Amino acid sequence: MKKPHPIIDVLHQNKLFQNLSQHSHRLNQINLALQQALPADFISRCHIANLRDNTLILHTDSASVANLLRFQSAELCQQISQQYELNISQLQIKVRPDHPQSATTLAMRQASPLSTDNAALISATADSITDPALKNALAKLATRVKSS
Repeated sequence: MKKPHPIIDVLHQNKLFQNLSQHSHRLNQINLALQQALPADFISRCHIANLRDNTLILHTDSASVANLLRFQSAELCQQISQQYELNISQLQIKVRPDHPQSATTLAMRQASPLSTDNAALISATADSITDPALKNALAKLATRVKSS
Protein backbone atom coordinates (compact mmCIF):
# COMPACT_ATOMS: atom_id res chain seq x y z
CA MET A 1 0.00 0.00 0.00
CA LYS A 2 1.24 3.43 -0.94
CA LYS A 3 2.01 5.87 1.85
CA PRO A 4 -0.01 9.12 1.57
CA HIS A 5 1.90 12.31 0.85
CA PRO A 6 1.87 15.06 3.46
CA ILE A 7 -0.62 17.75 2.51
CA ILE A 8 2.05 20.46 2.61
CA ASP A 9 4.01 18.62 -0.12
CA VAL A 10 0.92 18.34 -2.29
CA LEU A 11 0.16 22.05 -1.85
CA HIS A 12 3.72 23.05 -2.75
CA GLN A 13 3.57 21.02 -5.94
CA ASN A 14 0.27 22.53 -7.08
CA LYS A 15 0.78 25.85 -8.91
CA LEU A 16 -2.76 27.06 -8.24
CA PHE A 17 -2.36 26.60 -4.49
CA GLN A 18 1.03 28.31 -4.59
CA ASN A 19 -0.47 31.34 -6.35
CA LEU A 20 -3.40 31.43 -3.94
CA SER A 21 -1.07 31.20 -0.96
CA GLN A 22 1.15 34.00 -2.28
CA HIS A 23 -1.85 36.21 -2.99
CA SER A 24 -3.24 35.58 0.49
CA HIS A 25 0.12 36.35 2.09
CA ARG A 26 0.40 39.58 0.10
CA LEU A 27 -3.11 40.64 1.10
CA ASN A 28 -2.23 40.05 4.76
CA GLN A 29 0.86 42.24 4.41
CA ILE A 30 -1.09 45.00 2.69
CA ASN A 31 -3.81 44.72 5.33
CA LEU A 32 -1.21 45.40 8.03
CA ALA A 33 -0.11 48.51 6.16
CA LEU A 34 -3.72 49.61 5.80
CA GLN A 35 -4.30 49.17 9.53
CA GLN A 36 -1.33 51.43 10.22
CA ALA A 37 -2.55 54.07 7.78
CA LEU A 38 -6.13 54.14 9.07
CA PRO A 39 -7.41 56.35 11.88
CA ALA A 40 -7.62 54.44 15.17
CA ASP A 41 -11.44 54.38 15.11
CA PHE A 42 -11.48 52.51 11.78
CA ILE A 43 -8.90 49.79 12.46
CA SER A 44 -11.34 47.19 13.78
CA ARG A 45 -14.03 48.16 11.28
CA CYS A 46 -12.15 47.80 8.00
CA HIS A 47 -10.04 45.16 6.23
CA ILE A 48 -8.76 44.33 2.78
CA ALA A 49 -10.90 41.89 0.84
CA ASN A 50 -8.89 41.69 -2.38
CA LEU A 51 -6.46 43.37 -4.75
CA ARG A 52 -7.44 43.05 -8.39
CA ASP A 53 -6.37 45.02 -11.48
CA ASN A 54 -4.81 47.90 -9.51
CA THR A 55 -7.97 48.20 -7.43
CA LEU A 56 -7.81 47.63 -3.70
CA ILE A 57 -11.12 46.28 -2.40
CA LEU A 58 -11.95 47.05 1.22
CA HIS A 59 -14.78 45.79 3.39
CA THR A 60 -16.19 47.79 6.25
CA ASP A 61 -19.12 47.19 8.57
CA SER A 62 -20.70 50.62 8.26
CA ALA A 63 -21.85 52.96 5.50
CA SER A 64 -20.63 55.96 7.46
CA VAL A 65 -17.13 54.49 7.75
CA ALA A 66 -17.24 53.65 4.03
CA ASN A 67 -18.04 57.29 3.20
CA LEU A 68 -15.23 58.60 5.38
CA LEU A 69 -12.81 56.12 3.78
CA ARG A 70 -13.86 57.28 0.33
CA PHE A 71 -12.73 60.80 1.24
CA GLN A 72 -9.31 59.40 2.18
CA SER A 73 -9.04 56.97 -0.74
CA ALA A 74 -6.43 58.89 -2.75
CA GLU A 75 -4.14 59.22 0.26
CA LEU A 76 -4.56 55.55 1.23
CA CYS A 77 -3.87 54.40 -2.35
CA GLN A 78 -0.71 56.49 -2.43
CA GLN A 79 0.58 55.30 0.96
CA ILE A 80 0.03 51.61 0.24
CA SER A 81 1.34 51.91 -3.34
CA GLN A 82 4.58 53.46 -2.12
CA GLN A 83 5.07 51.02 0.73
CA TYR A 84 4.58 47.90 -1.42
CA GLU A 85 5.70 49.22 -4.80
CA LEU A 86 2.26 48.71 -6.25
CA ASN A 87 0.25 50.82 -8.65
CA ILE A 88 -3.05 51.05 -6.79
CA SER A 89 -5.17 53.45 -8.78
CA GLN A 90 -8.53 52.93 -7.14
CA LEU A 91 -10.03 52.04 -3.79
CA GLN A 92 -13.33 50.17 -3.90
CA ILE A 93 -15.15 50.14 -0.56
CA LYS A 94 -17.97 47.72 0.14
CA VAL A 95 -20.19 47.68 3.19
CA ARG A 96 -20.37 44.23 4.73
CA PRO A 97 -22.17 44.19 8.09
CA ASP A 98 -20.83 41.90 10.78
CA HIS A 99 -20.96 38.25 9.89
CA PRO A 100 -24.18 36.49 10.88
CA GLN A 101 -24.12 34.82 14.24
CA SER A 102 -22.94 31.24 14.32
CA ALA A 103 -25.41 28.43 14.91
CA THR A 104 -24.07 27.86 18.42
CA THR A 105 -24.55 31.52 19.32
CA LEU A 106 -28.09 31.43 17.96
CA ALA A 107 -28.86 28.23 19.88
CA MET A 108 -27.60 29.79 23.10
CA ARG A 109 -29.84 32.80 22.65
CA GLN A 110 -33.23 32.28 24.20
CA ALA A 111 -36.49 33.36 22.62
CA SER A 112 -38.03 36.51 24.02
CA PRO A 113 -41.05 35.81 26.22
CA LEU A 114 -44.50 36.94 25.06
CA SER A 115 -46.84 39.23 26.88
CA THR A 116 -50.04 37.63 28.18
CA ASP A 117 -52.10 39.49 25.56
CA ASN A 118 -49.90 38.35 22.67
CA ALA A 119 -49.90 34.77 23.96
CA ALA A 120 -53.71 34.83 24.06
CA LEU A 121 -53.86 36.15 20.47
CA ILE A 122 -51.48 33.45 19.23
CA SER A 123 -53.44 30.78 21.10
CA ALA A 124 -56.72 31.98 19.57
CA THR A 125 -55.11 31.93 16.13
CA ALA A 126 -53.84 28.39 16.74
CA ASP A 127 -57.38 27.27 17.65
CA SER A 128 -58.65 28.46 14.25
CA ILE A 129 -55.87 26.79 12.18
CA THR A 130 -56.60 23.49 10.44
CA ASP A 131 -52.99 22.57 9.58
CA PRO A 132 -51.88 20.34 12.50
CA ALA A 133 -48.16 21.22 12.30
CA LEU A 134 -48.81 24.97 12.25
CA LYS A 135 -51.45 24.62 14.97
CA ASN A 136 -48.98 22.78 17.25
CA ALA A 137 -46.20 25.30 16.55
CA LEU A 138 -48.47 28.25 17.41
CA ALA A 139 -49.75 26.50 20.53
CA LYS A 140 -46.18 25.87 21.66
CA LEU A 141 -45.26 29.50 20.94
CA ALA A 142 -48.23 30.70 22.98
CA THR A 143 -46.83 28.97 26.09
CA ARG A 144 -43.83 31.33 26.16
CA VAL A 145 -45.50 33.89 28.37
CA LYS A 146 -43.49 36.51 30.22
CA SER A 147 -43.61 35.89 33.95
CA SER A 148 -44.88 38.95 35.81
